[in-house]
Amino acid sequence: MHAYADDTQLYLHCCLDDTVAAVTRLKICLDDVSHWMAAKRLKLNAEKTELLWAGSRYSAEFQLGSSGLSVQFGTEVISASDHVVF
Repeated sequence: MHAYADDTQLYLHCCLDDTVAAVTRLKICLDDVSHWMAAKRLKLNAEKTELLWAGSRYSAEFQLGSSGLSVQFGTEVISASDHVVF
C-alpha cells in the first residue's frame, strides 16, 4: 500500500489463475478502508477508484489490462483499465 495526501494505492500479488481470489481480497480491503474512513467521517469515492491489472515484462500471459476482472464496490462496478491517471 502507498498512501498520499488524498490518494491510496493498494497492491496485490497473485498468479494468473488466482485472479478471482485477488478480486475477493481487494473487495475486502476496499470495504475495510471504507469503514475506517467512515469512522473518521470521510468517504471513499468509488467513482474515482481505478483498477489496473499488470504483470512484469517477463509474464506476457498476465498482461490483462482492461480485459481483467472487475470489482463490485457498494453500488459501483470498478472496471479494469489499460492505464490509470496519477
